[in-house]
Amino acid sequence: MSDTLIWTAFWMGIVSAVSLPMGALAARFWTPSDRMTAILMAFGGGALLAALTIDLVAAALERGHFNALALGAVGGGLLFVFLNQLVNDFGGFVRKTSTTFYHLRSVGMRQQGMGFGRIIGMWTALMLITGIGAAAGSVFFEGAEPHLFAIVEGLAAGAMLTMIAETMLPEAYLKGGNVVGLSTLAGFLIAIFSKTLEPTDVAGHGHAKPPASQAVPGLLHHPDPGGPQ
Repeated sequence: MSDTLIWTAFWMGIVSAVSLPMGALAARFWTPSDRMTAILMAFGGGALLAALTIDLVAAALERGHFNALALGAVGGGLLFVFLNQLVNDFGGFVRKTSTTFYHLRSVGMRQQGMGFGRIIGMWTALMLITGIGAAAGSVFFEGAEPHLFAIVEGLAAGAMLTMIAETMLPEAYLKGGNVVGLSTLAGFLIAIFSKTLEPTDVAGHGHAKPPASQAVPGLLHHPDPGGPQ
């Protein structure tokens, strides 16, 4: 594998996680009301539901790996429940009041007395870890079996779904009441709409349709039974 690909994966990981420190910076200057927090949490929950459905679950099912997907999803759900309980048992700095957008997480930490330097340092470290993880994944998963990818996709989907159901939406409802349903729907639909703006091969989970010459033999050409063979 070339160094270029590894560095590309690293920077893509950094870009995907740059919202971590950016959210912390935003929380330095803006603390939303409970109702606005509920709207943002529910919107984020809907967007995450769309993302895990289209980009993770659908991608694995298209390749026919339901068993691997289900195995990973159960593992991801159990892992989140365990880690969430561990954090709560030890009075951790992240509680259910700050489990959505990284800005809201930082607001929750600030309200619990954490200093700004510690918050921004933690999120920046996590951003770097994400980039390193992406680079490592590009090396270790090179040539991996398709079912292994399905397990990893299931792991992410299971953890995300469990997190949405256990923390984001319940907390959003407690803070905002009846604004949660429509906010979740808006996030879900806008995330799906954004997928329609992507190129066909990207919207298809990065898998371009095979050319007609690779179709199953016998399905492309059906000669006339009465004609020449």
